[in-house]
Amino acid sequence: MDSVTFGPFAFDRGKGTLTREGKHVGLGARSSALLMALLDAAGSVVSKADLMERAWPGTSVEEGNLTVQVAALRKALGQRADNSDWIITVTRIGYRLWTVDAEAPRETTSPLPFLAVLPFHNLSGDAAQDYFADGIVDDLITALSRFKTFAVVSRNSSFVYKGRAVDVREIGRELGIRYILEGSIRRSGKRVRVTAQLVDAATAAHLWAQHYDGAREDVFDMQDRITESVVSIVEPMVKRAEIQRTRLKPPTSLDAYDLYLEAMALVLATEPGATLSAIELIERSLALDPNFPPAIAIATIAYTSLYDRQMPGATEETRLKGLKYARVALAVAGSDANVRVTGGISVIMLGGEYESGLAAIRQATAENPNSVHVLGYAGVGALWASEVEEAEGYLLRAVRLNPNDYVSHWTLTRLAHIRILQDRFEEALEWASRSYAVSPSNAITHSMLVAANAFLGRLDTASRWVEALRKVSPETNFANIRRGHQMMRDQRQVEVVIEGLRLGGMPDDAAR
Repeated sequence: MDSVTFGPFAFDRGKGTLTREGKHVGLGARSSALLMALLDAAGSVVSKADLMERAWPGTSVEEGNLTVQVAALRKALGQRADNSDWIITVTRIGYRLWTVDAEAPRETTSPLPFLAVLPFHNLSGDAAQDYFADGIVDDLITALSRFKTFAVVSRNSSFVYKGRAVDVREIGRELGIRYILEGSIRRSGKRVRVTAQLVDAATAAHLWAQHYDGAREDVFDMQDRITESVVSIVEPMVKRAEIQRTRLKPPTSLDAYDLYLEAMALVLATEPGATLSAIELIERSLALDPNFPPAIAIATIAYTSLYDRQMPGATEETRLKGLKYARVALAVAGSDANVRVTGGISVIMLGGEYESGLAAIRQATAENPNSVHVLGYAGVGALWASEVEEAEGYLLRAVRLNPNDYVSHWTLTRLAHIRILQDRFEEALEWASRSYAVSPSNAITHSMLVAANAFLGRLDTASRWVEALRKVSPETNFANIRRGHQMMRDQRQVEVVIEGLRLGGMPDDAAR
């Protein structure tokens, strides 16, 4: 058959021409070849490799060239009556043509969201500054690729859009991505300003934006500083956006990845019952997909948190189950620093396995030194292993990189603990107060506020914090604190806090 129809279109195979309701639609030779390949597949998926061979037979080309040609073909076809595209992107696989009878392809790859870093715009009017903008983007792609909570598309794919004005929603459709990091560079005299922003590719909504200023002569140091700052903020922002996206879905449609996201949002919350709810969600997720390392990591930290804080439901079985998950996390971590640090902290806190836990923590921080999540967990694990100076270094770096991370109360509270161990009580009070501002229902933060005030001789204030502690966590007593911290390598680190609580007027319920 020389002619094939789809929707309002008719394509003449012999001539390579396309008409829409009898009117000619202009196509280039490569767009015509791509359309013929998609029509031959009759609604099935055509891989990128096959499409490139059809459009550039016998020639080796970059994938970005295919993206450009698909965009041109999409533009020529326009949109369907429901405003959707005739050409459907199948993420990381290829493309297919919409037909009435074509079954939607099943997603066979990771459910993790994809992010693209677009070339930054040079607004300086000086083409020589392109190297600086491109250098920043290259560094960002490399650094962001270390995170395993999302995936980053290759430089070849994202640099196709250099110098082109393209709607981010179109880029999202073409690349099959959810998030876009874009920016610009502007030079003024001896100063350089770089602006970066994170965008939701589906809605074009801005999720975060920031600018960075520096001296022109320090461009390479400035590149490093911008990269460090941006990557430490982007990962938590993507997490927040993914959690919000999941919450908009009907509960009946939640899959293993969605359940994992919901559990992640709850696992470090301090509200009563949040951790138990997280455990229920993550066990459902693992029942659907028992081999998803991030879900194993969340299960690990959920059981660890439940036992550490001795919340209702914490038992010896809880500790052993968390320890089992921790060992699995270490076994399946691969190159995922998040999973590795989770396993490391939990084998320390639940099993007293200090050397193996510290080794995992140190490897994770080397693998991803800009992850606030990794640094915060590493600090807690190192503190439990009595490597106080090492813990302090991790925690201070986490706060410097992103003081507003959504699990910052863990970091801030343990910095307060370290300052108490160092007899720096004013600073301990400052860190604990910052933690309280972030999470006012955190029982451990209340304990640090009591102890810091008591050691400063502010016994009336300490007494008021004791009452507040007993309201947010009636189960907290000296016996539970010791039980939850029984694996802390140096028990004096626990006893100094208990001494502060006792000095602040907290009754010794264990002795009653």
